[in-house]
Amino acid sequence: MKFLVTGANGFIGSVITENLLTQGHHVVAVGRSVHATASRLNIEYVHQDFQQSLCSSDWSGILDGVDGVINCAGILRESRSGEFDTIHEKAPLAIAQACKDKDIRCFVQISALGDSDDADFIASKHRFDEKLLKLLPTALVLRPSVVVSLRGSYGGSSMLRGLAAFPEALFIPGSGQQQIQPILLEDLAILVLEGIERSLQGIIELGGPEAISIKDYMVGLRGWLQIRTRFIFSAPLLLVKSACLIGERFKAGPLNQTVLTLLESGNVVNDPKPQKQFTHKAVDVIEAMQYQPSFVQDRWHAKLFLLQPIIWFLLSVIWLLSAVSGFSATQGQFAPILSAVGFPAAAHSGLVMLTSILDLVLGLMLIFRFKERVTLWLMLFSTVGYSVLLGMMAPELWLDPLGGLLKNLAVAPLIMVYMVMRNPR
Repeated sequence: MKFLVTGANGFIGSVITENLLTQGHHVVAVGRSVHATASRLNIEYVHQDFQQSLCSSDWSGILDGVDGVINCAGILRESRSGEFDTIHEKAPLAIAQACKDKDIRCFVQISALGDSDDADFIASKHRFDEKLLKLLPTALVLRPSVVVSLRGSYGGSSMLRGLAAFPEALFIPGSGQQQIQPILLEDLAILVLEGIERSLQGIIELGGPEAISIKDYMVGLRGWLQIRTRFIFSAPLLLVKSACLIGERFKAGPLNQTVLTLLESGNVVNDPKPQKQFTHKAVDVIEAMQYQPSFVQDRWHAKLFLLQPIIWFLLSVIWLLSAVSGFSATQGQFAPILSAVGFPAAAHSGLVMLTSILDLVLGLMLIFRFKERVTLWLMLFSTVGYSVLLGMMAPELWLDPLGGLLKNLAVAPLIMVYMVMRNPR
Protein backbone atom coordinates (compact mmCIF):
# COMPACT_ATOMS: atom_id res chain seq x y z
CA MET A 1 0.00 0.00 0.00
CA LYS A 2 1.00 3.62 -0.45
CA PHE A 3 0.60 6.03 2.45
CA LEU A 4 0.93 9.77 2.71
CA VAL A 5 2.55 10.62 6.05
CA THR A 6 2.55 14.21 7.25
CA GLY A 7 5.23 15.24 9.73
CA ALA A 8 7.27 12.30 8.40
CA ASN A 9 10.56 13.82 9.62
CA GLY A 10 9.26 14.46 13.13
CA PHE A 11 9.70 12.47 16.33
CA ILE A 12 6.55 10.36 15.88
CA GLY A 13 6.24 10.49 12.10
CA SER A 14 9.78 9.25 11.46
CA VAL A 15 9.26 6.01 13.38
CA ILE A 16 5.83 5.40 11.86
CA THR A 17 7.41 5.94 8.42
CA GLU A 18 10.22 3.54 9.31
CA ASN A 19 7.71 0.87 10.35
CA LEU A 20 5.70 1.27 7.15
CA LEU A 21 8.83 0.91 5.02
CA THR A 22 9.97 -2.12 7.02
CA GLN A 23 6.64 -3.80 6.28
CA GLY A 24 7.09 -3.20 2.55
CA HIS A 25 4.76 -0.22 2.10
CA HIS A 26 5.50 2.88 0.06
CA VAL A 27 5.47 6.32 1.69
CA VAL A 28 4.83 9.82 0.42
CA ALA A 29 6.58 11.86 3.13
CA VAL A 30 5.22 15.37 3.54
CA GLY A 31 7.27 17.99 5.35
CA ARG A 32 8.95 21.38 5.20
CA SER A 33 12.52 20.07 4.93
CA VAL A 34 14.14 17.10 3.22
CA HIS A 35 16.77 15.89 5.71
CA ALA A 36 17.59 12.24 5.06
CA THR A 37 14.16 11.18 3.95
CA ALA A 38 14.56 11.77 0.22
CA SER A 39 17.42 9.25 -0.13
CA ARG A 40 15.60 6.24 1.35
CA LEU A 41 14.02 3.42 -0.66
CA ASN A 42 10.28 3.25 -1.35
CA ILE A 43 9.78 6.81 -0.21
CA GLU A 44 8.86 9.95 -2.10
CA TYR A 45 9.45 13.31 -0.46
CA VAL A 46 7.00 16.17 -1.04
CA HIS A 47 7.70 19.68 0.18
CA GLN A 48 4.44 21.13 1.52
CA ASP A 49 4.00 23.95 4.02
CA PHE A 50 0.88 23.46 6.15
CA GLN A 51 0.62 27.21 6.60
CA GLN A 52 0.07 27.63 2.87
CA SER A 53 -1.95 24.45 2.15
CA LEU A 54 -5.42 25.11 3.47
CA CYS A 55 -7.55 24.07 0.48
CA SER A 56 -8.34 20.53 -0.64
CA SER A 57 -7.02 21.43 -4.10
CA ASP A 58 -3.56 21.93 -2.54
CA TRP A 59 -3.52 18.22 -1.65
CA SER A 60 -5.45 16.61 -4.49
CA GLY A 61 -2.45 16.02 -6.76
CA ILE A 62 -0.26 14.77 -3.90
CA LEU A 63 -2.89 12.13 -3.06
CA ASP A 64 -2.83 10.55 -6.54
CA GLY A 65 -2.23 6.83 -6.11
CA VAL A 66 -2.32 7.05 -2.31
CA ASP A 67 -4.27 4.40 -0.35
CA GLY A 68 -4.27 6.09 3.04
CA VAL A 69 -3.14 9.10 5.09
CA ILE A 70 -1.39 9.19 8.47
CA ASN A 71 -1.33 12.67 9.97
CA CYS A 72 1.56 13.10 12.41
CA ALA A 73 2.08 16.84 11.91
CA GLY A 74 1.98 18.98 15.00
CA ILE A 75 3.65 21.66 17.10
CA LEU A 76 3.88 21.96 20.89
CA ARG A 77 4.21 25.75 20.90
CA GLU A 78 3.03 28.52 18.62
CA SER A 79 5.71 30.79 17.18
CA ARG A 80 2.93 33.18 16.20
CA SER A 81 -0.76 33.40 17.01
CA GLY A 82 -3.06 31.04 15.14
CA GLU A 83 -0.52 28.33 14.32
CA PHE A 84 -2.32 25.67 16.37
CA ASP A 85 -5.51 26.25 14.36
CA THR A 86 -3.66 26.21 11.04
CA ILE A 87 -1.40 23.21 11.60
CA HIS A 88 -3.66 21.06 13.77
CA GLU A 89 -7.05 21.84 12.25
CA LYS A 90 -7.29 23.77 8.99
CA ALA A 91 -4.54 22.08 6.97
CA PRO A 92 -5.44 18.51 8.06
CA LEU A 93 -9.09 19.28 7.32
CA ALA A 94 -8.08 20.23 3.78
CA ILE A 95 -6.32 16.86 3.46
CA ALA A 96 -9.38 15.04 4.81
CA GLN A 97 -11.65 16.84 2.32
CA ALA A 98 -9.30 15.89 -0.52
CA CYS A 99 -9.41 12.27 0.70
CA LYS A 100 -13.20 12.31 0.63
CA ASP A 101 -13.18 13.78 -2.87
CA LYS A 102 -10.86 10.99 -4.05
CA ASP A 103 -12.68 8.26 -2.07
CA ILE A 104 -9.67 7.54 0.17
CA ARG A 105 -11.25 6.08 3.30
CA CYS A 106 -8.12 5.22 5.29
CA PHE A 107 -7.11 8.16 7.48
CA VAL A 108 -5.21 7.86 10.77
CA GLN A 109 -4.96 10.93 12.97
CA ILE A 110 -2.27 11.05 15.68
CA SER A 111 -4.01 13.27 18.21
CA ALA A 112 -3.35 14.00 21.88
CA LEU A 113 -4.68 12.63 25.14
CA GLY A 114 -6.06 15.15 27.61
CA ASP A 115 -8.78 17.68 28.38
CA SER A 116 -9.45 20.30 25.70
CA ASP A 117 -9.89 22.94 28.40
CA ASP A 118 -6.34 22.44 29.70
CA ALA A 119 -4.25 23.50 26.71
CA ASP A 120 -4.69 25.07 23.28
CA PHE A 121 -2.51 22.31 21.83
CA ILE A 122 -4.97 19.63 22.95
CA ALA A 123 -8.05 21.70 22.07
CA SER A 124 -6.89 22.28 18.48
CA LYS A 125 -6.16 18.58 18.04
CA HIS A 126 -9.56 17.56 19.39
CA ARG A 127 -11.43 20.06 17.21
CA PHE A 128 -9.97 18.41 14.14
CA ASP A 129 -10.70 14.93 15.53
CA GLU A 130 -14.40 15.73 15.67
CA LYS A 131 -14.50 17.31 12.21
CA LEU A 132 -12.51 14.43 10.73
CA LEU A 133 -14.91 11.76 12.00
CA LYS A 134 -17.90 13.69 10.66
CA LEU A 135 -16.25 14.01 7.26
CA LEU A 136 -14.69 10.53 7.17
CA PRO A 137 -16.51 8.14 9.54
CA THR A 138 -13.99 5.41 8.64
CA ALA A 139 -11.09 7.42 10.09
CA LEU A 140 -9.10 6.25 13.10
CA VAL A 141 -8.10 8.80 15.76
CA LEU A 142 -5.36 7.72 18.17
CA ARG A 143 -4.87 9.76 21.34
CA PRO A 144 -1.66 8.58 23.02
CA SER A 145 -0.50 9.53 26.48
CA VAL A 146 3.13 10.64 26.85
CA VAL A 147 5.02 9.16 23.88
CA VAL A 148 8.58 8.14 24.75
CA SER A 149 11.35 6.25 23.03
CA LEU A 150 14.62 4.82 24.27
CA ARG A 151 16.09 5.84 20.90
CA GLY A 152 15.45 9.56 21.37
CA SER A 153 13.07 12.14 22.77
CA TYR A 154 11.19 15.30 21.95
CA GLY A 155 9.08 17.91 23.74
CA GLY A 156 7.77 16.79 27.13
CA SER A 157 9.73 13.54 27.08
CA SER A 158 12.98 15.50 26.50
CA MET A 159 12.10 17.83 29.36
CA LEU A 160 11.56 14.87 31.73
CA ARG A 161 14.91 13.45 30.62
CA GLY A 162 16.58 16.78 31.33
CA LEU A 163 15.06 16.99 34.81
CA ALA A 164 16.01 13.38 35.51
CA ALA A 165 19.64 14.09 34.57
CA PHE A 166 20.11 17.08 36.90
CA PRO A 167 23.49 16.68 38.65
CA GLU A 168 23.55 15.12 42.12
CA ALA A 169 19.87 15.72 42.91
CA LEU A 170 16.53 14.80 41.36
CA PHE A 171 13.97 17.60 41.23
CA ILE A 172 10.37 16.40 41.04
CA PRO A 173 7.66 18.83 39.83
CA GLY A 174 5.18 19.28 42.68
CA SER A 175 4.43 16.18 44.73
CA GLY A 176 5.45 13.94 41.86
CA GLN A 177 2.30 11.86 42.29
CA GLN A 178 0.73 13.12 39.05
CA GLN A 179 -0.07 10.05 36.96
CA ILE A 180 1.11 9.45 33.40
CA GLN A 181 0.76 6.41 31.17
CA PRO A 182 3.79 6.54 28.86
CA ILE A 183 3.74 4.50 25.69
CA LEU A 184 6.77 3.58 23.62
CA LEU A 185 6.88 5.25 20.23
CA GLU A 186 7.79 1.91 18.68
CA ASP A 187 4.56 0.41 20.11
CA LEU A 188 2.56 3.35 18.76
CA ALA A 189 3.98 2.76 15.28
CA ILE A 190 2.95 -0.90 15.43
CA LEU A 191 -0.56 0.01 16.63
CA VAL A 192 -0.98 2.49 13.77
CA LEU A 193 -0.29 -0.21 11.20
CA GLU A 194 -2.49 -2.75 13.00
CA GLY A 195 -5.32 -0.24 13.14
CA ILE A 196 -5.05 0.23 9.37
CA GLU A 197 -4.89 -3.50 8.64
CA ARG A 198 -7.93 -4.22 10.82
CA SER A 199 -9.87 -1.14 9.62
CA LEU A 200 -10.42 0.17 13.14
CA GLN A 201 -12.45 3.36 13.43
CA GLY A 202 -13.29 6.12 15.89
CA ILE A 203 -11.32 7.52 18.83
CA ILE A 204 -8.99 5.24 20.75
CA GLU A 205 -6.93 6.43 23.72
CA LEU A 206 -3.53 4.77 24.02
CA GLY A 207 -1.20 4.26 26.95
CA GLY A 208 1.22 1.81 28.48
CA PRO A 209 0.03 -1.20 30.51
CA GLU A 210 -0.10 0.75 33.78
CA ALA A 211 -0.25 4.35 34.95
CA ILE A 212 2.84 5.51 36.83
CA SER A 213 3.61 8.59 38.89
CA ILE A 214 5.92 11.21 37.41
CA LYS A 215 8.23 10.64 40.37
CA ASP A 216 8.53 6.89 39.75
CA TYR A 217 9.01 7.48 36.04
CA MET A 218 11.80 10.01 36.63
CA VAL A 219 13.53 7.78 39.18
CA GLY A 220 13.44 4.95 36.64
CA LEU A 221 14.64 7.26 33.90
CA ARG A 222 17.52 8.50 36.04
CA GLY A 223 18.54 4.91 36.71
CA TRP A 224 18.40 4.16 32.98
CA LEU A 225 20.70 7.15 32.37
CA GLN A 226 23.12 5.63 34.92
CA ILE A 227 23.09 8.73 37.13
CA ARG A 228 23.39 8.30 40.88
CA THR A 229 20.75 10.05 42.99
CA ARG A 230 21.97 11.61 46.22
CA PHE A 231 18.94 13.76 47.00
CA ILE A 232 15.32 14.08 45.84
CA PHE A 233 13.63 17.48 46.10
CA SER A 234 10.15 18.68 45.29
CA ALA A 235 9.99 21.77 43.06
CA PRO A 236 6.88 23.85 43.93
CA LEU A 237 4.37 23.84 41.10
CA LEU A 238 4.13 27.63 41.42
CA LEU A 239 7.80 27.86 40.48
CA VAL A 240 7.29 25.39 37.61
CA LYS A 241 4.28 27.38 36.40
CA SER A 242 6.27 30.62 36.46
CA ALA A 243 9.05 28.99 34.41
CA CYS A 244 6.46 27.71 31.92
CA LEU A 245 4.93 31.17 31.55
CA ILE A 246 8.37 32.68 30.89
CA GLY A 247 9.13 29.95 28.35
CA GLU A 248 5.77 30.55 26.65
CA ARG A 249 6.29 34.32 26.55
CA PHE A 250 9.77 34.20 25.02
CA LYS A 251 9.22 30.99 22.99
CA ALA A 252 12.32 29.59 24.63
CA GLY A 253 13.29 26.47 26.50
CA PRO A 254 11.44 23.20 27.10
CA LEU A 255 8.69 24.60 29.34
CA ASN A 256 5.42 25.83 27.84
CA GLN A 257 1.66 25.61 28.33
CA THR A 258 1.46 22.07 26.93
CA VAL A 259 4.18 20.77 29.26
CA LEU A 260 2.62 22.62 32.22
CA THR A 261 -0.65 20.75 31.65
CA LEU A 262 1.24 17.46 31.83
CA LEU A 263 3.12 18.44 34.99
CA GLU A 264 0.03 19.77 36.79
CA SER A 265 -2.63 17.22 35.87
CA GLY A 266 -0.81 14.15 34.63
CA ASN A 267 -1.95 12.30 31.52
CA VAL A 268 -3.72 8.92 31.68
CA VAL A 269 -6.15 6.93 29.58
CA ASN A 270 -9.75 7.51 30.67
CA ASP A 271 -11.29 4.50 28.93
CA PRO A 272 -8.92 1.52 28.41
CA LYS A 273 -11.51 -0.71 26.68
CA PRO A 274 -11.06 0.58 23.08
CA GLN A 275 -7.31 -0.13 23.22
CA LYS A 276 -8.09 -3.80 23.87
CA GLN A 277 -9.23 -4.05 20.25
CA PHE A 278 -5.54 -4.27 19.33
CA THR A 279 -3.79 -7.63 19.47
CA HIS A 280 -0.42 -5.94 20.02
CA LYS A 281 0.16 -5.16 23.69
CA ALA A 282 2.21 -2.11 24.60
CA VAL A 283 5.37 -2.76 26.59
CA ASP A 284 5.86 -1.30 30.06
CA VAL A 285 8.32 1.58 29.62
CA ILE A 286 10.12 1.06 32.95
CA GLU A 287 10.52 -2.63 32.15
CA ALA A 288 11.85 -1.78 28.69
CA MET A 289 14.53 0.40 30.29
CA GLN A 290 15.88 -2.66 32.09
CA TYR A 291 16.52 -4.50 28.85
CA GLN A 292 17.78 -1.66 26.65
CA PRO A 293 20.70 0.27 28.14
CA SER A 294 21.29 3.96 27.54
CA PHE A 295 24.26 5.10 25.48
CA VAL A 296 26.60 8.04 25.92
CA GLN A 297 24.54 10.05 23.40
CA ASP A 298 21.44 9.61 25.59
CA ARG A 299 23.32 10.84 28.65
CA TRP A 300 24.85 13.79 26.79
CA HIS A 301 21.46 14.90 25.49
CA ALA A 302 19.78 14.57 28.88
CA LYS A 303 22.54 16.41 30.77
CA LEU A 304 22.78 19.22 28.23
CA PHE A 305 19.07 19.67 27.61
CA LEU A 306 18.32 22.15 30.39
CA LEU A 307 21.44 24.17 29.51
CA GLN A 308 19.89 25.28 26.21
CA PRO A 309 17.61 28.00 27.67
CA ILE A 310 20.40 29.06 30.05
CA ILE A 311 22.84 29.57 27.16
CA TRP A 312 20.15 31.46 25.20
CA PHE A 313 19.56 33.77 28.17
CA LEU A 314 23.25 34.36 28.90
CA LEU A 315 24.10 35.18 25.28
CA SER A 316 21.21 37.65 25.17
CA VAL A 317 22.38 39.29 28.40
CA ILE A 318 26.02 39.46 27.27
CA TRP A 319 25.06 41.37 24.12
CA LEU A 320 22.59 43.66 25.88
CA LEU A 321 25.06 44.52 28.67
CA SER A 322 27.77 45.04 26.07
CA ALA A 323 25.50 47.59 24.40
CA VAL A 324 24.83 49.34 27.71
CA SER A 325 28.56 49.37 28.45
CA GLY A 326 29.29 50.95 25.08
CA PHE A 327 26.60 53.62 25.43
CA SER A 328 27.86 54.61 28.88
CA ALA A 329 31.61 54.44 28.09
CA THR A 330 33.69 57.61 28.28
CA GLN A 331 36.33 58.83 25.84
CA GLY A 332 39.01 57.97 28.35
CA GLN A 333 37.88 54.35 28.50
CA PHE A 334 37.79 53.48 24.80
CA ALA A 335 40.32 55.93 23.29
CA PRO A 336 43.49 54.02 24.33
CA ILE A 337 42.21 50.76 22.81
CA LEU A 338 40.98 52.28 19.54
CA SER A 339 44.13 54.37 19.19
CA ALA A 340 46.28 51.26 19.68
CA VAL A 341 44.37 49.54 16.88
CA GLY A 342 44.92 52.54 14.61
CA PHE A 343 41.52 54.22 14.41
CA PRO A 344 41.66 58.04 14.14
CA ALA A 345 40.48 59.94 17.22
CA ALA A 346 37.69 61.65 15.29
CA ALA A 347 36.07 58.27 14.57
CA HIS A 348 36.21 56.86 18.12
CA SER A 349 32.82 58.03 19.44
CA GLY A 350 30.96 57.15 16.25
CA LEU A 351 32.54 53.70 16.10
CA VAL A 352 31.66 52.93 19.73
CA MET A 353 28.10 54.13 19.16
CA LEU A 354 27.76 52.01 16.02
CA THR A 355 29.03 48.81 17.68
CA SER A 356 26.83 49.45 20.72
CA ILE A 357 23.75 49.77 18.50
CA LEU A 358 24.74 46.52 16.76
CA ASP A 359 25.09 44.76 20.14
CA LEU A 360 21.69 46.09 21.24
CA VAL A 361 19.96 44.96 18.05
CA LEU A 362 21.50 41.48 18.17
CA GLY A 363 20.69 41.08 21.87
CA LEU A 364 17.06 42.02 21.33
CA MET A 365 16.78 39.82 18.24
CA LEU A 366 18.04 36.83 20.21
CA ILE A 367 15.93 37.35 23.31
CA PHE A 368 12.77 37.69 21.17
CA ARG A 369 13.98 34.88 18.88
CA PHE A 370 13.64 36.96 15.73
CA LYS A 371 15.52 35.31 12.85
CA GLU A 372 17.50 33.44 15.45
CA ARG A 373 19.77 31.53 13.08
CA VAL A 374 20.86 34.72 11.28
CA THR A 375 21.32 36.47 14.63
CA LEU A 376 23.65 33.74 15.91
CA TRP A 377 25.80 33.85 12.79
CA LEU A 378 26.10 37.63 13.11
CA MET A 379 27.06 37.23 16.77
CA LEU A 380 29.68 34.65 15.86
CA PHE A 381 31.17 36.71 13.03
CA SER A 382 31.25 39.88 15.13
CA THR A 383 32.88 38.07 18.06
CA VAL A 384 35.53 36.38 15.94
CA GLY A 385 36.14 39.49 13.83
CA TYR A 386 36.43 41.75 16.86
CA SER A 387 38.83 39.34 18.59
CA VAL A 388 41.03 38.78 15.53
CA LEU A 389 41.23 42.50 14.69
CA LEU A 390 42.06 43.67 18.21
CA GLY A 391 44.30 40.64 18.86
CA MET A 392 46.41 41.36 15.79
CA MET A 393 46.54 45.14 16.04
CA ALA A 394 47.02 45.30 19.81
CA PRO A 395 48.24 41.86 21.01
CA GLU A 396 48.84 43.17 24.51
CA LEU A 397 45.06 43.12 25.00
CA TRP A 398 45.21 39.34 25.27
CA LEU A 399 46.97 39.87 28.60
CA ASP A 400 44.49 42.44 29.91
CA PRO A 401 44.00 41.79 33.69
CA LEU A 402 40.20 41.54 33.27
CA GLY A 403 40.54 39.15 30.32
CA GLY A 404 37.95 40.90 28.16
CA LEU A 405 39.41 39.74 24.85
CA LEU A 406 40.55 36.37 26.18
CA LYS A 407 36.98 35.48 27.26
CA ASN A 408 35.87 35.69 23.64
CA LEU A 409 37.70 32.40 23.12
CA ALA A 410 34.91 30.84 25.22
CA VAL A 411 32.02 32.97 23.92
CA ALA A 412 32.55 31.96 20.27
CA PRO A 413 32.35 28.19 20.95
CA LEU A 414 29.35 28.82 23.22
CA ILE A 415 27.52 30.41 20.30
CA MET A 416 28.36 27.41 18.12
CA VAL A 417 27.14 25.00 20.81
CA TYR A 418 23.84 26.87 21.00
CA MET A 419 23.52 26.73 17.21
CA VAL A 420 23.53 22.95 17.51
CA MET A 421 21.24 22.79 20.55
CA ARG A 422 18.59 25.27 19.39
CA ASN A 423 16.93 22.80 17.01
CA PRO A 424 15.00 20.31 19.20
CA ARG A 425 14.55 17.75 16.41
